[in-house]
Amino acid sequence: MNLKSGARESTSGSEPGRLNFPDAVKTIFEFLATEHEFRCVLAEPTVVRYESQSMFVTVKIWPSRSTLDVEFGRLDSGESFNLSEVLRALNPKTPSGIGVFSLGDPAQVRQAVSTLAGWFRTSCGSVLTGGVLLWQKLKDQTRQLNERDTKEIGLRHIREEADTAWRKEDYAKLVALYESIQKDLTPAELKRLEYSKKRLGQRDRDL
Repeated sequence: MNLKSGARESTSGSEPGRLNFPDAVKTIFEFLATEHEFRCVLAEPTVVRYESQSMFVTVKIWPSRSTLDVEFGRLDSGESFNLSEVLRALNPKTPSGIGVFSLGDPAQVRQAVSTLAGWFRTSCGSVLTGGVLLWQKLKDQTRQLNERDTKEIGLRHIREEADTAWRKEDYAKLVALYESIQKDLTPAELKRLEYSKKRLGQRDRDL
C-alpha cells in the first residue's frame, strides 16, 4: 500500500528502522484495505496504524523484547483489545508467550508479521465489521479471561503461603489459608487441611 492516503512514515535510522517493519506490515496487512476498507494513517519504525470509519488496527513491534502484537478497537468509544488477549480468550490453552518472535533481521520480522497477520485474520476478521453482538461477545470472553487470571494469581499466592506454613508446621495458618479457598483445593491439599485440623485438635486437648 502507498501512503497517499495520508499516512506518515518515519525515516529514522535507528535499529528498529533497519528492520523494515512498516514495509512488512503494509504488505502483509494489505487485506485490511482490500477486504475491510481500512486505510493506513501512520507508519513508523515500531508502529503501523490503520483506520476505517468505525475501527482502528495498530500493529506494534518491540525489538528489544522480541515482541509483536496487534491492538484493535472502536474509534467512537476507544475500547480496544490486544490480539494476545483475544487468542487466549478464544482458547484458554494458548501459551502466555504468544507474540514472542526472533526479530533480528528484516526476514525474521517479515515472517513474524505474517504469522501475526494469520492469527489476526482467523480470530478477529469478523469483528472488523464492527458488529455489536460480536464485539460484546469478545468483551465478555476477555472479561472472563481476566477474572480467571486474577483468581489464579490469588490462588497461587495463597498456595505459596500455605506451603511455607506446612513446612513450618504452622497448622493454624495453613487451615486459615486453605479454608479461604476450600472449593478450589486439590485432593492433596484437602488431606493437608484435614491433617492440620487434627494436629490443632490434639494440641488443644494437650493444653
